[in-house]
Amino acid sequence: MNSENNNLETNLSASFKESVPLAFLNFLKSTIGISSNEFIPYIDGMDEKIEQIADYVKNVLLSLEDILNEASTQKFNRIQELINYKNTISNLFCIAYGYVTELNILSFIIEEQYQLEQFKKSDIGVLDYDHFYEECSSFIFHHSKDEDKMQRLREVLKHIPIRITKDKFYDYIEKSIELIEVSEDPKELERFFDMLKLQFIGTSVDGYEEFLPDIVSSINHIKSQDLLKMNEDDITALWEEVEITGDILSKIIMILSLLYKALNALSILIMLENVNLQTLYNRHVAYKDFYLSASTIVNWASDPEERELLVETLPDLLDRHIEILESNLEKKHSEIMRQIQKKNEDLDLLSKEIQNYQLVLYYLNTDLSDLFSYERKSKASVTMDKILKPYIEEFKHFIDEQLQVMPNIFRKARMQHFLGILPPAMNEKEFRHYLQNAIESCSTEERKALVLSKIGIIMDSSGFFDHDHQSCDCGHDHHHDHHHDEEHFHIHDHNHHHYH
Repeated sequence: MNSENNNLETNLSASFKESVPLAFLNFLKSTIGISSNEFIPYIDGMDEKIEQIADYVKNVLLSLEDILNEASTQKFNRIQELINYKNTISNLFCIAYGYVTELNILSFIIEEQYQLEQFKKSDIGVLDYDHFYEECSSFIFHHSKDEDKMQRLREVLKHIPIRITKDKFYDYIEKSIELIEVSEDPKELERFFDMLKLQFIGTSVDGYEEFLPDIVSSINHIKSQDLLKMNEDDITALWEEVEITGDILSKIIMILSLLYKALNALSILIMLENVNLQTLYNRHVAYKDFYLSASTIVNWASDPEERELLVETLPDLLDRHIEILESNLEKKHSEIMRQIQKKNEDLDLLSKEIQNYQLVLYYLNTDLSDLFSYERKSKASVTMDKILKPYIEEFKHFIDEQLQVMPNIFRKARMQHFLGILPPAMNEKEFRHYLQNAIESCSTEERKALVLSKIGIIMDSSGFFDHDHQSCDCGHDHHHDHHHDEEHFHIHDHNHHHYH
C-alpha cells in the first residue's frame, strides 16, 4: 500500500479517536436531557412506547460498562433492538409532524384574520406596489447567497396568495419535485411521496388519530370554528388554544428528538469493536467523572439536591468538550475526503474502514428533522423523471381529491404553505409575474396591504433595510409588532450535516 493510502488509513483510524468519544458524550448529554425533562411524566399517560424507550435508554446508561463488554452475538441483537426503537421514534415523529402541519395551517389562517381586522381599523394610505415588487425581487435574487436565495424565495412564497389555476399549481409541483434528489428504490420513493402528502395534509399519516388523541381533538375543535367570521376576542381565544397545543407538541417533539439522538450515539458505541468505558476514560481525564455524574442524574434513587446541581452544570461542561471534538473531527474529515477523492486504486483495501467511517458520521449527524429535508439534484436526469412520472401523477390525484372536499379558506392556505415547502421552481422574471398577478388579483386594499406587510417583515427581519436600502419607501410601515408568529411550530428544514 502506498504512503498516501497509509496516510488515509492513519487518518481514518485517528478519526475514531474523535468520533467515538463524541458519540459517548452525545449519549450522556441526550440521556441527561431525557431524564431531566419535566414533561416526561406527562408523556407516560400519553404514549407507553415513548416511556418504554426512555426507560431503555436510561437503563443502558446505568449498565453501560456491561453492555459494551457483551459478546458480539448479544451486540448484534442489541443493534437490531436499537434499529426497531429508532423506527418507532421515526414513525411517532412523522405523526407529530402531521399535527405540526395542521397547526401551521390553522395558525396561518388565524394570523391573517387578525391582521386583516387590524388593517380595517387603520388608514392604509397610498402604497407604491411597483416599488415593492422591485424591492422584493432584489431582496431574493440580488442580495443573498445562492443557498439563501432558495430559502428566501420559499419563505416569501408562503405569504403570496394563491392566484393560479389548479393545473398551473400541479405543473409547478411537478417541476419542483423533479428538482429534488430522490432514490430509485421503490420503497424510498413510496416513503418520499408519503412525506410530501403529510406536508400537504397532516391527517394523511398512518396513526394520526391514535398517537395523541388530545392534540387531535384540540386541532379538530379549532378547525370546526367559523374562522372567517370571528371577532378579535374570538381570534385571541382561539390563538391561545393554538399556542397551548403547539407548546405541548413542541415538548413531545423535543423528547422524540433526544431519544433519537441517544439511540444514534449508542449505535456507534455498540457497533464498533474494542469500545469500552476504560478506553473512553483513557481519552480524557474528565470522562469518568462525566459518566458517574450522568449516572447520578439518571438514577432515580440519587439525592435530589445533588441531582439538581448536576443537571444545572453538567450539560454545559459536556457541550464544551463536544465542541472541541466536533472541531477536530471536521478538520480530519476535510483531509479524509481530499484523500478519498484522489481515488487511488488501493481504496478497495480500505473499503470497510471507509464504510465504518461514513456510517459513524451518519449516526453522529442525523436527526429527526432530516426525515423532512431535501437535497437538490446536482443535475437533471431523464431516466429519473420517467421513474417519477407515475408517482407524481398519483400524488397530484391525491391532492386533487383532498382539495375537492376542502373549504376554500383551507384550500388556499394549504396550497400556499406547500409552495413554501418545496424547492422553488421559478426564476426572477417568473417570480415577479407571480407576485404582481397575486397582489393585483386581491379583492380588497386590506388584502393587498397584508401581503406587502408580511413580506416586508421577512425582508426587515433579515436586515435587508439596514444596508444599501435604509428603508423601504413603498409607503407602508413594516416595523410593527407581530401579534402572532404563524410559523411558531415549524420544524425547520436545514441544509445537511456539516461533514459531507
